Amino acid sequence: MFTTPWLNITPITMNQVQVQCHLDAVLAKLQHAKEYVCTLEIELKIHPCWTESDKEYKEFYQQTVLTNYSKALDELECLGYHASF
Repeated sequence: MFTTPWLNITPITMNQVQVQCHLDAVLAKLQHAKEYVCTLEIELKIHPCWTESDKEYKEFYQQTVLTNYSKALDELECLGYHASF
C-alpha cells in the first residue's frame, strides 16, 4: 500500500483507477469505430436502415408480433390436444 500524509491510495483504489482507465480507453475505441463507420457509410453512399419511426419498420414489427402470437397459440392448442389424451 502506498500512503503519504496527503495521499492514501489503497490497492482497491488503485484497481478502481486501473479499471476506469481501461474503460475510458475502450469507450474511446468504440467512439472512434462509430466515427469510422459513419465516414464509410457517407463515402460508400449507404442509406440508413429502418428505424423504429419508419412506417415499414412498424408494419414489419406488427406482423412479427402477430406471427409470434399465432405460433404461441398453435403450440398451446397442441399442448391442450396432447393433454386430453
